[in-house]
Amino acid sequence: MINEILIISILISCIRLVRGPTLFDRLLMMSIINSIVVSMMFVQALSEQNTLMTDISLVYAFLSMLGIYALTKYLVEK
Repeated sequence: MINEILIISILISCIRLVRGPTLFDRLLMMSIINSIVVSMMFVQALSEQNTLMTDISLVYAFLSMLGIYALTKYLVEK
């Protein structure tokens, strides 16, 4: 049930990603989609009691944050 709700929220975010009027709106939607994916991974890890998947979701969240930061810094300087 929770995964279906998260998938629907990803689809809504993808619509906003495509329609975003500015580049920073699209960047924000990418960040939100990444956060939702991390949430899905974490919920699945908790339901399966898989500690490795929890660690993977935390690493993915960290890399996602670094990627968004790098893109934002690049776009501001450009």
